[in-house]
Amino acid sequence: MVLTGDIHRFHAIDVLDDPAAYVPGGSAGTAAVEFAAGSISSPGSNGSGFGSQVRWTSGDKRGYLVVDLTPERVQSDFFGFPDPEKLLARRPAERWLNGFTSRRGVPGLQLAPFPATG
Repeated sequence: MVLTGDIHRFHAIDVLDDPAAYVPGGSAGTAAVEFAAGSISSPGSNGSGFGSQVRWTSGDKRGYLVVDLTPERVQSDFFGFPDPEKLLARRPAERWLNGFTSRRGVPGLQLAPFPATG
């Protein structure tokens, strides 16, 4: 698992070791997973992810990443709010934006049905 920050966007990516064998949602061709936390207050990046290994990316939301790590799996949950809401006088209501899991010995991202943390 790779954790990344300071890129002003969220992302969840399968890190490939054999692009020819890779199938999104599986483990073939995948060596690891990478998660990037977005920024809380800085403007987001307008760049988009390329390739099917980019399972989710968002530069138009502000927020943070929570990683729940056990010996058997990792789940990363992205929380935040749409970028324009930071201009409101009140604090924006944060919400779960997306989440992904990866199991020990089976690299590759799976969409999480709900956050690991309450």
